[in-house]
Amino acid sequence: MLEMQLQQLGGNNSPSFPLLTGSYKQLATASVPRDSHNTEHIDGKFYSIGGSYNTTLNSVMEVYDLETDVWSVLESQNPPPVRQGAASCVLDGKLYLFAGSGGPIWSPMLKDAYCFDPETNAWTRLADLPYYVALHSAVAILGKIYLMGGFNGSSPINTLAEYNPVTDTWRNIPNPQGYQHGHSAHVINNRMFLVGGVAGSTLLNRCVAYDPVTDTWTAYASSPLGNTYHYAGALGRYIYMFGGSYNSNTTHHNRLFRFSLDSNTWVELPAGATARYFGDGVITDKALYLHGGLVGTTLQGELWEIT
Repeated sequence: MLEMQLQQLGGNNSPSFPLLTGSYKQLATASVPRDSHNTEHIDGKFYSIGGSYNTTLNSVMEVYDLETDVWSVLESQNPPPVRQGAASCVLDGKLYLFAGSGGPIWSPMLKDAYCFDPETNAWTRLADLPYYVALHSAVAILGKIYLMGGFNGSSPINTLAEYNPVTDTWRNIPNPQGYQHGHSAHVINNRMFLVGGVAGSTLLNRCVAYDPVTDTWTAYASSPLGNTYHYAGALGRYIYMFGGSYNSNTTHHNRLFRFSLDSNTWVELPAGATARYFGDGVITDKALYLHGGLVGTTLQGELWEIT
């Protein structure tokens, strides 16, 4: 869940990437409401998979066409087992999906990994993760994928792992950061930025970046509030964070914040849409999109565009 980034935009401060200011537009609603799911953008389409559906897990994969504003069910080949709380990212036009929970109450925990190729409409099983995890993050940087943090079924973890898709192998990386899950991860300038999350019952507002080339961490200005299970994405040299929960599970909101890497500051933008959490954010070259999640205790299939 929760991973929303475009590596090719990371180091580009081009005027072709607009500054989002907080204008909201509701788009087509998906046929299946879901939360704790994964949605990724590939070539003008959003691919949505997994998550919970009331007391069961969601086995339906849907695709949204940005051009036509239409959702449709996608029957893919060799789909992975149902799950919620997985991590996902896009690399070289393919969707990568990692671990999560195979049950609606965070049991059993998973450590399997899969790759979906939209050109063949097929999934491929990859090497298992070195550990069981859900509610973690995944980003792609310089041809490799980095998984951070998460929940192992009993407690949050601070594990940082690198996956090499060429060799289909994993490497654990020592990580001085504290435990966290329910955070978001984004790529700017080939660095992984981590925002928010929760450690145990403590909400986090830290914003830190990991450089895989130098194996170093940098701390940036903390976000204005501790926040978890939010919707977020990086566009150019900015990170946008919408909604989420103040207390990790029930009190959610519809506030929108923007972080500037250049000024190392956060600003609050106009609130909009309905207060929600536990959905997924999707970034394109023009907007942040909010998909699904929970409004109160009600599952959503809504899709919102923020420009």
